[in-house]
Amino acid sequence: MCRRPDFEQADCDRQATPEGVTVLTQRALRKPAGVQGRHCPYNLGRRWAVTRARREAVPPRNERRARGAVPRSPVFETERRCSVAIRIWYQSSTAIGKNPVFKPYEEAIARNARQVVRADTTVDVHGVDRMSVHYERSEYARYLNGISIARAAARAEAEGYDAIAVGCYTDPCLEEIRDSVRIPSLFMMQTSMHVACVLGRRFAFVSYSAANLKKMRLLAERYGMAGRLVATGRFEAQLARSDEWFSAPGPLLDRFRQEAERCVTEGADVIIPTCGVLNQVLRENGVREVSGAMVLDGASVLMKLTEALVELRRTVGIGGTGPGLAPAVLREIEDAYGIV
Repeated sequence: MCRRPDFEQADCDRQATPEGVTVLTQRALRKPAGVQGRHCPYNLGRRWAVTRARREAVPPRNERRARGAVPRSPVFETERRCSVAIRIWYQSSTAIGKNPVFKPYEEAIARNARQVVRADTTVDVHGVDRMSVHYERSEYARYLNGISIARAAARAEAEGYDAIAVGCYTDPCLEEIRDSVRIPSLFMMQTSMHVACVLGRRFAFVSYSAANLKKMRLLAERYGMAGRLVATGRFEAQLARSDEWFSAPGPLLDRFRQEAERCVTEGADVIIPTCGVLNQVLRENGVREVSGAMVLDGASVLMKLTEALVELRRTVGIGGTGPGLAPAVLREIEDAYGIV
């Protein structure tokens, strides 16, 4: 094997350019006599010495990028924005955190979120501060409940959340919220009906009360989906006793299946449960289909689409749902109407 003859390593002058990147100027190198050829050990050693000096002189790529010398590619920027963690404010219309009846529901939503969203996405579950016992039958009670939800949306934006997901099938204050905040806001029934139309040709509602079912029909007309609503089903249950839905779900599940099967015979291929609490009871008990028709998990769909809308806003620039109002303007409006 040919051994490399003794030689002196390349001696380089280091000069700083205006851009701040050091360049090398190679001096003459003493070459032993009789050594010839570009592949000889002398030349190999010469190139090695220059390469090593150059690596030591040039700043790391990340440092040059920070100075703007090396621009980031659009693909890299897109991947970087998508990798940023997402914070979602999940808003319920029930008194989560205030009324112990809704504790099982709150815990079910938290489990649901951990199972479906990305590992770096945070879903914080919130409820309303107060809830009237007349909520189920009074439009006025639901109207006041909606004001609480609209104020919660403004608070979510002020606290830096990326989006708000309203987990109530009545879609309270949809237009008011989208007019007041700039962050994306998605609503459970609007989202569920559109996804149902993607997954099937015709859908049906199954509700726990006549008043709730009436509201759902109105929403279908409002969203232009009445032509895809082929059937409705209803059974009676009390939302004020919804903790029993989780502790003893058997009777509730039987009544739901009975109504859902009837809707399937009328042509429905997607079933939408019209209550967020009912949706979680079905999900916790593994009710995914009835007689071949899909039971749509509205909460999971809502969380994933909210997550996707945040990413669309970051990467493509779409996803903001309204012009938004400054916090000072919102406070001025509330003061004018005596809202504390």
